[in-house]
Amino acid sequence: MPPPKTGTTSVEMSLMKIGGEPFYWEHPKHLKHSCFMVPQLQDYYVFATVRNPYTLVLSKFQYGNIWRGNPNENTQKNFEKYVLSMPNAGPRRACLHQIKNLSVGFTRKKPKNHIDYKIHSFLKLESLEEDFNKLPFVKQPIKVPHLYKTKQYGLLYTPPMVKRVLRNFRPDFDFFEYEEEIPENLLL
Repeated sequence: MPPPKTGTTSVEMSLMKIGGEPFYWEHPKHLKHSCFMVPQLQDYYVFATVRNPYTLVLSKFQYGNIWRGNPNENTQKNFEKYVLSMPNAGPRRACLHQIKNLSVGFTRKKPKNHIDYKIHSFLKLESLEEDFNKLPFVKQPIKVPHLYKTKQYGLLYTPPMVKRVLRNFRPDFDFFEYEEEIPENLLL
């Protein structure tokens, strides 16, 4: 399960290190973000990566600017505008806790020949190597690379920004037991 900006490239490279092969299940576009799995995959071990909401929001902001070809837009003013304009609810509010039980928060009918599935474990980006090496199919511990590490660029959270992230990602803080207090290196 690859929520964006949670270390999924590092996980993919680590899986290939232990003999895994890239695998992508082809399905119609309307199922891209669905909570169902085809029956042929029901016995797979499913895990997902998650990340502290404060660094997740920062990373998404920076990635968006770089992807659009505007790395010079990584300014404090733009970061503050980005955070404070995040929607409070609705489909654009991407909370990681929704993947804990893939039927939560989705109203779309289950497609024919698909089944619900369970996520067996979560890997936190902050402890990715340790969590990855605890997976039941990892026979010997490996060094997990941390690629595309977020650069801070001096961007910091103001108290109103902290409040917005806490409100928008409350279920993530609670479910994944992240500290509400923002790390000092991210506070203005």
